[in-house]
Amino acid sequence: MSGAPDQAPIPTPQAPRGPLPADVFSTAKPVGRYPGRHHPRTGDLVVTILFSVILLVIAVIYVRSAVDRAHTDARLVDGTQLANILAFLAPIVLTVFSLVFSALFVLRRIYALWLPIVAGILIVALYSVTQDMLDHAIVSTFLG
Repeated sequence: MSGAPDQAPIPTPQAPRGPLPADVFSTAKPVGRYPGRHHPRTGDLVVTILFSVILLVIAVIYVRSAVDRAHTDARLVDGTQLANILAFLAPIVLTVFSLVFSALFVLRRIYALWLPIVAGILIVALYSVTQDMLDHAIVSTFLG
């Protein structure tokens, strides 16, 4: 003998044979073609690109209108500087914000079509507010 104490043999686990019992279920996720990845949402991508192009057109129109409005004689009236700055910068900031976050949302497969819509609505609303600020400043200056 080798001088080692007698050890009991270690039982090896046996693989179950046959089908699993009816009360046993698996919690593992099914493995698809690309594990861990979702299918791309092409419809969301196409609609987001379409709305982003429309948003860019709206932003260009409103920025150009704001620049034209800032070069009129009304710019010399007191109280119009803030309205001119907002009318120029707000469409640019909102468009860049919308484009960046839309791209991030599309890459993360989160619905992104609502971002350009909301940005377009905010651009129109802010432009209306700045137009009202300019009208109020001009009227109050001329009426005293």
